[in-house]
Amino acid sequence: MYVKIRANDRKIVVILHSSATNTFVVDRLVTQLGLRLSNIQMSMKSMNVKAQRILGMAYSVPMVLDKWQGKQDLLVVTLDNFDIILGLDFLKRAKIVLMPHLDRILLANELCSYFVPCHKVMVVESQKDGSSLVSTIVISKASKKGGEVFLVVTVT
Repeated sequence: MYVKIRANDRKIVVILHSSATNTFVVDRLVTQLGLRLSNIQMSMKSMNVKAQRILGMAYSVPMVLDKWQGKQDLLVVTLDNFDIILGLDFLKRAKIVLMPHLDRILLANELCSYFVPCHKVMVVESQKDGSSLVSTIVISKASKKGGEVFLVVTVT
């Protein structure tokens, strides 16, 4: 599930991941988000991937998700698919309940609980031969649903 947040006063779409124990940010965003890193001697291991070294820790990064505001520690790693992964540490701190059947999250605040809609992200399925096919119909549907459409073309 994806949501729009402000991290260090910059807008970004992030994934909420209840299987991730911590919150991670991709190394290429460190400068763009203006993060100050502390060195830590740790590695991480995710499923079906070789263990990798954590490149640093950004402590107390200001984050805003709808009406929720707080600070979050971010582990800086090299990621392929995501810019920021908000893990269990964030979900617990912000008191978030994932509700995929409603395409929303519930912010369970002590004063007032409320729903926040998820951000639509279109995923293009790969063909068996390794190529991907994007049609104008798929792009049209994604834009009508309020999703962001990105097109990347590799020329060799």
